[in-house]
Amino acid sequence: MIFFWFFYYLTLILLCYLFANFISNKFLKFFFIPFILSIFGSFWFIEPGSNELAPIISILFLENFILDSNGVNRLLRPLISFIFISLLSSLIYYFYTKNSKN
Repeated sequence: MIFFWFFYYLTLILLCYLFANFISNKFLKFFFIPFILSIFGSFWFIEPGSNELAPIISILFLENFILDSNGVNRLLRPLISFIFISLLSSLIYYFYTKNSKN
């Protein structure tokens, strides 16, 4: 299982790096890269009471189309938290580096 998570995050970081090369605006890089990382990199429990973890985006997809729904709110709260924390930390780092160069 550790090999899966290692390969998953390595692929995700590589895709974000390639995506960052296409964006020339530095502010957009600091906004979109953490957003993509938090959407695809956030993880949560597969079902309530389970010890198994999976990416939230895959759980949302499976619960909406294939599996019985355990409630979307249980997945949206941690997803929004991951997005908020990553964007906030990225924007703080962006403004810190922008002010330190002057």
